[in-house]
Amino acid sequence: MPDSKKMPRTSSPIHALRTLIVEDEALIALETSVHLDEWNHEVVGIATSRRQALAIASREARIDVALVDVNLAYGEDGVELARTLKQDFGINVIFVTGFSDEVSRQRMQSVGPIACLFKPYEPAHLERVLAEAFSPVKA
Repeated sequence: MPDSKKMPRTSSPIHALRTLIVEDEALIALETSVHLDEWNHEVVGIATSRRQALAIASREARIDVALVDVNLAYGEDGVELARTLKQDFGINVIFVTGFSDEVSRQRMQSVGPIACLFKPYEPAHLERVLAEAFSPVKA
């Protein structure tokens, strides 16, 4: 993904997030993992399918956020997976997808995600979303 414009890093201090990446494109998953590592977050796993994601969610004591693509391996539905991760495991969800049509947007919003990022996006945008969602509230 081209990084032609450098955006300023966020200044909001947030704790290290334990993150699950659910993405069937290996290069995108790897790039996302590298960015999360640079921002001092921990990637607890990378899954390409529903089965893999649920296995990781079942074995991890804590996952703060899952970055979920809408279209997964084997034609699986990331929206329904996100719903399960949120309802059954209490995991916050951020959709990261190329699907920006109205029907997809409505389906994603029905899960109650923190945000929906549409590919291609600047890594700094994801960093800002994480900072805004997980920064301690100031009185």
